[in-house]
Amino acid sequence: MRHWGTSFAVALRFTVLGHLNNRLALLMAVVFTPGWVWVAGACVPHTPLTIRLPALGLHVATDVSHSVQVASALPSATTVIGFMMFMATFKAREMDQRLILAGYSRTALLLARVVALALVAAVLATQVTVLLRVAVRAPQPGVLWLAGFCAALAYGGVGTMLGTLLHSELSGLFFIIACIFMELTLQSPLSNPQADQPWLVLLPLYGPSQTATAAAFTHTDPGGAHAVLGILWCAAALGTAAVVDLARTRGHGRHTAPAGPAGAPPSTEQAEGHIS
Repeated sequence: MRHWGTSFAVALRFTVLGHLNNRLALLMAVVFTPGWVWVAGACVPHTPLTIRLPALGLHVATDVSHSVQVASALPSATTVIGFMMFMATFKAREMDQRLILAGYSRTALLLARVVALALVAAVLATQVTVLLRVAVRAPQPGVLWLAGFCAALAYGGVGTMLGTLLHSELSGLFFIIACIFMELTLQSPLSNPQADQPWLVLLPLYGPSQTATAAAFTHTDPGGAHAVLGILWCAAALGTAAVVDLARTRGHGRHTAPAGPAGAPPSTEQAEGHIS
């Protein structure tokens, strides 16, 4: 069994390299979210609009253009992280099994994936906060960042779970886009004027979206309780992914790798080649 710290460092490095080698996801992060927010601001009229936030008991006065910008910023960012985590997990299946056979800790591999997820979520939350601070002059950037971070964690966890369950890259991308589209439709005050049904609280973006809207248009502190619902979704999804990984690699860690080249752990070049 390899030292836990070594297992974690190697796994984290491979996971980060996997994200950096996903050029499509990086392009989406740089272009997709800013482009969506800009298009919403440029093409949607500034008609006055009052939004009801049932989870917070607030009524927000804004306009259609700004509401669409805020409502679309979180789904676009969560699409990016969901896709990134799905691809990283999907492509790392074989490598994870090889690392476990070489004596690496399952716990270290899972924790490395969680840390990488948190780092990506923090970057995307910062991007969303800066964009909405400029676009709608959001008065509570700290609360807005928290909402974006929790939303990204939720769909990052979902992407990780799908990466362990599905057997096709296309099916994973379809599931993520379909879920985001469903949330965007059901929670938008424009497409669903009665977006106050109690069961909507079960959706991953419900709490973060309500918190982000309040932070973008009011000075009333909504707190972080509803945004944290995204973290619960992340924990449930990552727990499911861990159970699936354990079932898939059960018994691998019990074998001691033979001495010599055949028992050596995969080299950095081999791992990077697999990730790319």
